[in-house]
This record gives sequence, C-alpha cells and structure tokens, in this order.
Amino acid sequence: MIRRRMLTKVELALLEELARSGDTVLVVSLRLDMGYQTAKNHLTNVYRVLRVHSLTQAFIALGWLKVPR
Repeated sequence: MIRRRMLTKVELALLEELARSGDTVLVVSLRLDMGYQTAKNHLTNVYRVLRVHSLTQAFIALGWLKVPR
C-alpha cells in the first residue's frame, strides 16, 4: 500500500501498539517512551497522510480492520 510507505517507522510503531494493546494514546506513548503531545502529533500526521479522521478509519485504511458488508 503506497500510503503505508509514507508513514514513518515511529508512526507505524505507534499505530501497531495502539491496535495490539487497545490502550489509550497516553498509555501507549508512555510505553513507547515518548511524550503524549508527541504521540498526538504523530497521529495527526498519520491522519493527514491516510486522509482519515479517526484511529478506526486509519486501521481500516491500512487493512488492519475489516468493515462488515
């Protein structure tokens, strides 16, 4: 997926941890040893790159979550 390649390793790591754990951005940012605002900034960039408005939409755009038809 072309858009996925446009995300940084840190952004992908953040998304993967959010998807794997189901924890909040605050908890995951602490686990990944980054500030909360830094994590939020990474998510804002992810949303911009993927052209989405939520974490759920980001997971769908990456093919990590299937929407029932």
